[in-house]
Amino acid sequence: MKATRAILLSFCCCWLAVSQAAPVGVAPTGDTPIGALPIRISSTYLKTLTPTAGDAILSSFRTGSAQSLALYFNKQIELVIDTEAVDFHELRAKHAELILATFFRKHPPKDFQYVYQGGSARSRYITGVYQTGGQRFSVYLLMRQDAQHHLVIDTLHLRKS
Repeated sequence: MKATRAILLSFCCCWLAVSQAAPVGVAPTGDTPIGALPIRISSTYLKTLTPTAGDAILSSFRTGSAQSLALYFNKQIELVIDTEAVDFHELRAKHAELILATFFRKHPPKDFQYVYQGGSARSRYITGVYQTGGQRFSVYLLMRQDAQHHLVIDTLHLRKS
């Protein structure tokens, strides 16, 4: 019950902050009241919003954006891509992002769908199908809580199916 309240409160605070923010690229004028100044939300804070993490991950695969997917990587990640002979059990997030960007360039996305999602309060797993050209890849994601209690991607496997 406490976790549900915390998630709801986080969502409401983020919605309020975003709805009050000025459009990107619009600078406040000298006579803009203090309460109307744009509010910027850090990507670290966005990681706490678990319900939107699933949507962001889905969108990242559909657009082939390694950069937006990497926002949810743990500091160290297990990355396996069988078609690229990539099998790292402990890889720094930045290196994983670069490898994934290369994969997306070689295999541009046609579609990505979740097949199954499950988990608990401390972990979550997602299986999906990534389609590109004439190939399909099975995707397995494991998310775990980090030290700040954010769900981050700990494991990412892409296997040709």
